[in-house]
Amino acid sequence: MEASNSLIIDGKTWSVNDLEVIANHLNDNLAYKDLMGVIKGDNNVAAEFLTSEGYVSEKTHAVTMVKNLRDLSLFAVSKEKEDEEYYGEEKLETVGKAMVAGIPVGTRTYHLKKYTSCFLGTEAVEFLIVNKHASDTADALRLGNVLLKRGIFFHVARDHDLKNEKLFYRFRIHESHGQTPAEVEGSSRPDTWQDVLENIGKDMFLIEEEEFQTNKFSKFTDINSKFNHVPEVLLDEHNVKLLDHVRPTKWIDPAPEGKYNLIAIGGGAGGLVSSIGCGILGGRAAVIERLFLGGDCLNTGCVPSKAILKSAKIAHEVKNAAAYGVNVSGVEVDFTKVMGRVRERRAAIAPHDAAKRFADQYGVDVYFGDAKFIDKNTIEVNGQRLQFAKCCIATGGRPRIPNIPGIKDIRYFTSENVFNI
Repeated sequence: MEASNSLIIDGKTWSVNDLEVIANHLNDNLAYKDLMGVIKGDNNVAAEFLTSEGYVSEKTHAVTMVKNLRDLSLFAVSKEKEDEEYYGEEKLETVGKAMVAGIPVGTRTYHLKKYTSCFLGTEAVEFLIVNKHASDTADALRLGNVLLKRGIFFHVARDHDLKNEKLFYRFRIHESHGQTPAEVEGSSRPDTWQDVLENIGKDMFLIEEEEFQTNKFSKFTDINSKFNHVPEVLLDEHNVKLLDHVRPTKWIDPAPEGKYNLIAIGGGAGGLVSSIGCGILGGRAAVIERLFLGGDCLNTGCVPSKAILKSAKIAHEVKNAAAYGVNVSGVEVDFTKVMGRVRERRAAIAPHDAAKRFADQYGVDVYFGDAKFIDKNTIEVNGQRLQFAKCCIATGGRPRIPNIPGIKDIRYFTSENVFNI
């Protein structure tokens, strides 16, 4: 242990904030019985998960991390997991399918606005009780809200859990905000960037811009057909996880239904926050991103640069530890590991800017492609024309390459590729 507010495990320094993020990842992903086992002292499943996710290199280090997370009381079983365990996987799957097949949907109107393919909360509760999936109203609401949290259905404006009221709800299958081909085909395993890396046959591979403009990767990704500028992309154990969130290998745009209240051009901080705000308030929002969701902040700015600065700060403090009465010798900076940690940190944060999160959780239509204004209320993207009332132009920028003789003949670094070192 390095200090009261940080730990050194597997040669890395982990702050309390880092450990909280890891614990939340475990809390979200471990099954109820496994999470209860961890709380009671069983380290095995959690350690295997941490190793498979790349947090540490060996299981022994993972066990140490799990013990420290438990000592800090960071493990917690959510009410959602308790409810899932109460009903069981088989019943939840059966009831979810029964609701989709048995509850009629239709177009409903509220304050002159029409909502298609909807059903009422009262209808869902009645269905669950009449068909003996639930014993009473309280049981129906508990069961229904487990299914809602699983994404089987949702409130049309994402404002409410399931309530026994005449609120409008819609099944996930009746609404698409953009999805992967695997979701359309019903496959439980989508194509991933790890698949691309494995097909290349290497643990690490740098895809240069020119290669996206050829057919070399066309069977793996549709990026080359949608963008006129793509910076080089490094595929490694961390970046494949990042890309799966912020730019799936292939993406099917949603079919626009009517006029959007807001379209954000650019999926960085400005565009994502604007579209979320519109969706939360009940409006119809879309975001159009030509490269990777998360923008500069996640991919080429705030997150990776601060990760490097953290390593630099640690190195500086250790080298100057003698000033505080601590003698340390033989301090060396392993730059390869520094950059590996940079990419690992970026991948860990990526789920917050994930295409699936914005589509499923916030109901924002996600498009990947170049946006083109047709008129003051129309944008075209990938051959589809989108109507809008307001538009947020949050396109950001990219490095300007100075006209220096010979610069095109060498590999130079900008914010777009320096974190690939």
